[in-house]
Amino acid sequence: PGPKDQIFYIEAALEDQADLMVAPLEKILERKQSLIVLTDDVSLPEADRLRLEDWVRKGGTLLRFGGANLAAQYF
Repeated sequence: PGPKDQIFYIEAALEDQADLMVAPLEKILERKQSLIVLTDDVSLPEADRLRLEDWVRKGGTLLRFGGANLAAQYF
């Protein structure tokens, strides 16, 4: 599935359970979300990766939507 398909499945799974926001990481972190879901196609610049790591260390939950792109990085 492509990125739009991945977002479709995430929205379908969570739409009744959460306030969903598709936006740049900076905007999401400003809103103090408790869960961030990254699709398989996301490649973060170093500065964003460090900000996201800090957010997780402070208690945020990161869910990485796995797929062929993510698997290719490891296999």
